[in-house]
This record gives sequence, C-alpha cells and structure tokens, in this order.
Amino acid sequence: QILIHTSGTLSIDLLSAKAINYGVLYPLQTLSKKVDIDFANVPLCVEGSSIAVKEKIINIAKSISQNVYEIDSEQRKTLHLAAVFACNFTNYFYAVAEGLLSEKQISFEILKPLIQETAKKILIVQPAAAQTGPAIRKDVKTMDAHLSALSHHPELQIIYKLISKEIGK
Repeated sequence: QILIHTSGTLSIDLLSAKAINYGVLYPLQTLSKKVDIDFANVPLCVEGSSIAVKEKIINIAKSISQNVYEIDSEQRKTLHLAAVFACNFTNYFYAVAEGLLSEKQISFEILKPLIQETAKKILIVQPAAAQTGPAIRKDVKTMDAHLSALSHHPELQIIYKLISKEIGK
C-alpha cells in the first residue's frame, strides 16, 4: 500500500511517520464542486518516497492524465505559489472588474472576449511579451485618470499603483 497526499504546499515528509511507502499526487487545477473537470489534460505532479513508489504513482497518474510531471516538494511549493498568482489572483481581479462594471450597470460579459484573447495570447508568446496597457506604455495620463476613477476605492488605488509600478519595470 502507498499513502498519498494531494497538497500543493505540504512536503512529502509529512507522511514519513505514517507509512513506509508514501508519496504525492498533486493535481495542478482549480477545483470547484459545481464544475466537472476533464482530468485527461490536468497536470499531475508526482513524488515518491522511493523510486519504486514514485513509479507506481506515475503509473496511476498516467491512467488519469496525459500530463504527468515529477515534481519534488520544494518545486511543488513554488508551483503552488505560481498557481495562486496565475489563477486565484487573476480570478480576484475578474471579481474586481465585475464590481467596477456593475457600479455603472455594465455586464461582465463584455470583458469575456478580452479575457479569452489574453489567455490565448500567452499560449503563443511569453507572458511578459504579451503585456499591454498604460503601465507598460508608461502612459501616466491614463493611469492618473484610472486612479481618479478609483477615488471611492482607496484599496484598489493601492493595488493599481503597485501592480502598475511592477509592470513598468
């Protein structure tokens, strides 16, 4: 028997006191109760307490997905952090955008083609090369207008300034 955890942040060593054969099978995917996932393309990250255990977990993973990666605990922590930026933070910004639009009675639907195109673009070019907008252009006039429009949202002004500064680098 093999004891397996599925965490993106916890070390494989968490299981060392509980079993001889142990490992990790971490699905790199956002999971929601109401959304069915086709696991055939979900990246599965595998780690094992020994080569034999790792090979068994790899075989299990390959029966579920076409995308199986050997990722150790430290790499998995970094991968999880990157996923938070790419998924959770991005989704937060979608919610912010939806809220701003709602204040002016504009449907979030209008942004969906832009969101889809942005996602498609990074499949072709590196994300940094795909960056557009006033911060990358150093368009201070537009950024000042945006900050003014956020006058009732001081917390969003702070986020806007910080991210624009980072993009401008």
